[in-house]
Amino acid sequence: MSVLLLVGQCIAMVAASLFVGSLPLMFKSSLSALSLAAIEVFGMGLLVGAALTIIIPEGVETLYAAEPDSHVVGIALLAGFALMLLVENLTPHPPHAPPQLEEAAHPMLPKDEAECETHAAAHGLSATLGLVIHGAADGIALGASSLSDNKGLGMIVFLAIIIHKGPAALGLTTTLLTLHLTPAQCRRRLLFFSLSAPAGALLTYGLVRLFGTGPAVTGRGSLSWWTGVALLFSGGSFLYVATVLQPITQTGPDDHCHDVHHEVHRQDKPILGHLSRTFIILLGMVLPLGMSALVDHHH
Repeated sequence: MSVLLLVGQCIAMVAASLFVGSLPLMFKSSLSALSLAAIEVFGMGLLVGAALTIIIPEGVETLYAAEPDSHVVGIALLAGFALMLLVENLTPHPPHAPPQLEEAAHPMLPKDEAECETHAAAHGLSATLGLVIHGAADGIALGASSLSDNKGLGMIVFLAIIIHKGPAALGLTTTLLTLHLTPAQCRRRLLFFSLSAPAGALLTYGLVRLFGTGPAVTGRGSLSWWTGVALLFSGGSFLYVATVLQPITQTGPDDHCHDVHHEVHRQDKPILGHLSRTFIILLGMVLPLGMSALVDHHH
């Protein structure tokens, strides 16, 4: 039954990402910048809260239940964090000067137009590739949580991911449109992003099932052991995405971040005030803990 639930969650993620990401293509204006920024910050808080209060503790418990004397906890966390670090630093990033600002400031000669188109294409590719990788990391967490004995874990992780993916999809499409990509190109890249998390989830589920089907019920190499490792790995990647790749305290226009959301929201002044951001982040961080307590109470 868990695999059917996982497939259903994957379908829901694809549908939600495609729908929200298509709003800028269907309407001239969708959510206000303030609303989008608030949802984005709330999603970042959810990722941090889910990692620290749900995914990592569940991974530790599952791993120690399979191998009480395990020393893999730190290794798995570090591996997830380090992988995202390598991906971020090895992914080519174009210069940060927005091409549309250069276009407004200087009359374009034919050569400049070609350079601007190349510059915009590089920005669009970087934004798409970065969010596809982030989506795959989300999928790892969902696939691992679906294998856990804690039946409420998968639903909590799913809710945290789907709330986070809405602003990500909307931000991706908005960025691609500002870079003058055609609607067809935007839809194609949005589809790649929408499929990244389900692909990561199903691949993680399949690999853990494949490598965790040995004769031993517990111990190194068992299904529980691999599930714990996958949960801890995804917890490490969650922490990197939420706190390093997308700094959750970032508010000003001078902040240096490659993520597409902040490319979209970079303005002359912060969209959200410092206190508002802090409150929304904290609310997102404690919500997974409250949801977990509610699920445990009903069980």
